[in-house]
Amino acid sequence: MNEQKTVLAIETSARVGGVAVVAADGRILAEEMLSDGMKHGRLLIPAIDKVLSIAGIALSELGAIAVSIGPGSYTGTRVGVIAGKTLAFAAGIKVIPVSSLEALALASCCRGGIVVPLQYARNDELYTAVYEVTESSETRTLVEDVALEPELVLQMAGAYSVDCFIGSGLDKFAAEFAEFKESGIVCENSVQGAPARCVGRVALQHYNSAINPLEVEPVYMRRDSSPCTFERFQK
Repeated sequence: MNEQKTVLAIETSARVGGVAVVAADGRILAEEMLSDGMKHGRLLIPAIDKVLSIAGIALSELGAIAVSIGPGSYTGTRVGVIAGKTLAFAAGIKVIPVSSLEALALASCCRGGIVVPLQYARNDELYTAVYEVTESSETRTLVEDVALEPELVLQMAGAYSVDCFIGSGLDKFAAEFAEFKESGIVCENSVQGAPARCVGRVALQHYNSAINPLEVEPVYMRRDSSPCTFERFQK
């Protein structure tokens, strides 16, 4: 792998996504937003060409490609994963899979606290997790990504001293989370998806976990197939 750790980050798992070129020190060299999830497939490659041109870096000069693997829109996520795998294979570089929820947690305003990302899933469920975001913008997983009913999310949140909720789930289940908001916990419902820059910065933390492009697959998560159950975060 190229010693230069600059990464191309791709996020297409939510309606709001994008691509970014992130340097090894976390600086954003270029970024392009994709605001309509229905058009991710058509706009993705031109956006990638644009950010690479602005950053002044060729695909082959990248250290790796970071792709958001979900959970999120399965169709949207597949678009980004397939694009990332194809480009990485062509360039002879590896791929860093990134949880869309971990990137969303890093997008919060919270530093030095506990963040619960909430992305709306089908069947009145939420994709969620619990992350600690340090003052230096590092993330640490406290509860792995999971699909839960809102009632269980509330119980999960009650087991931690949550500082911030973030994501589209706050709009869908505003009444359920009203008590937390009234108690002073930050609720960032305006952030509908993780910016690509956050995917890139999370990827830098996991840089040594880069894998062969052919091994990367999107995460498809349902309640009965989630890798985490309530017992995992019950105190």
